[in-house]
Amino acid sequence: MDAPRVVFRDFGPFRYAEVELMPLTLFVGRNSAGKSLILQMLWVLLTTPPVPPAAGGRFSAAPGEIRAVHMSKFIEEVKEGRIDAELFRRAVLEALEPVGEMWRGLMEERIREVFLREPRELVRLGASEAMIEVRTSCGSYAIGIAAGGGVRVNLTPFYQRFAAMLEGVEISAVRPGVISLKWGERTRVTNVDGLDDMARIAGEIFGWYLADRCGGSPLIPLIPTGSIFWAYLPDSRAGLMSVLQIYPGQQLRSVYSDFYELMKRMSPLIRRRISDVVGRISDFTKEFYVRNVDVDEAGRFYVEFLNGVRIPLGLAPSGVRESLLLALLLSLPGAPLYVLVEEPEAHLHPRAVVKLAELIAKAVNGGKRVVISTHSDFLLYKLNNLLMRSKAEKEGDAALSPDDVAVYLVKWVEDGSVVERLHVDEGGLHEEEFLEVTRELFEEESRLLDAVQKAAG
Repeated sequence: MDAPRVVFRDFGPFRYAEVELMPLTLFVGRNSAGKSLILQMLWVLLTTPPVPPAAGGRFSAAPGEIRAVHMSKFIEEVKEGRIDAELFRRAVLEALEPVGEMWRGLMEERIREVFLREPRELVRLGASEAMIEVRTSCGSYAIGIAAGGGVRVNLTPFYQRFAAMLEGVEISAVRPGVISLKWGERTRVTNVDGLDDMARIAGEIFGWYLADRCGGSPLIPLIPTGSIFWAYLPDSRAGLMSVLQIYPGQQLRSVYSDFYELMKRMSPLIRRRISDVVGRISDFTKEFYVRNVDVDEAGRFYVEFLNGVRIPLGLAPSGVRESLLLALLLSLPGAPLYVLVEEPEAHLHPRAVVKLAELIAKAVNGGKRVVISTHSDFLLYKLNNLLMRSKAEKEGDAALSPDDVAVYLVKWVEDGSVVERLHVDEGGLHEEEFLEVTRELFEEESRLLDAVQKAAG
């Protein structure tokens, strides 16, 4: 299944940027180049998928907002024990018509929540509209943000794929008012008494499509929809942990509120697997002289040091507060399957960064997808070594396959920022591209490296 791509046009400082989301995707560059903007927009897309909202465990459109011409006619025919397959397909598509407008409203509000600003403020200076286009194996869709205000969406290409899938749904009458649906291995016998039933049926069939063609998610194939499967770890995690030790998380906003909710959601899962997970990260926690980690029934995290002192995570040293939850999530089997993290190297000694890179590689090899923004040369060098290890050793849960990795250099140019994809193979990053990254991160060091190369002939 092809990796999804996200295209940004006139978004933030970017005139144009195209990103392919691989199992491990890194954005490398100096401060203020736009790395966090990309991660935050990816987070918006992940947490606001263009699907009918869930209701009672099923997908359900809002029947009160539906232009119900085809649905009403189909319902009457079913009540008489008659079936028109073409009318059924039209009725299903009609039931989903309100999704675009509902999603547009959700998207607009979600952008405000995550970015803490009006959507129009994300449009590149001088442009009339920012466009974010998502291209996946199960369809494409786009979001437009007008500089003058307002958000628009285009779901037509996405729902055209779904309409084609409907051609394969077999429908038959069981008795008046009851129909049978079959698509591949999936079957469903259901009543059709009114618009509520049609909206429910349409959403359920759409769920079949997502599960089969999209792996569950219209953005990321193989990642189910549902908040438990995604995690965003913003910057300033160490400070957040300290704040949460004193103040209730309900007072937080933006991705920081999402971070608080993440801790609440994941703490029971981590608690059930704590012995296993702590064992997996022991090489990493030894860098902080941490002997054990535990979670109490209320979901509070504690760390125990080699000297036997046990304290709440919110009172631990900054490196522990910054990175412990990330290490636990990377090593936890199953959910979260998608982890987005800003500056995983923050507050860490270089040796700890190296150990964290190994946890990232193991998580990717274990089926998780990780998106990182960083300006750490230590992290990049270690991940590069793990790429080279895949050629030298061929095995090992910390070796990285180049087929699973995308590295993007984000840098300023005269009129904004650009995103440049770097070539990655079994030898890691090519020397010239490594030098370009080094030049962008450390100008003085790059000048010395260039001088050394010239001196060597």
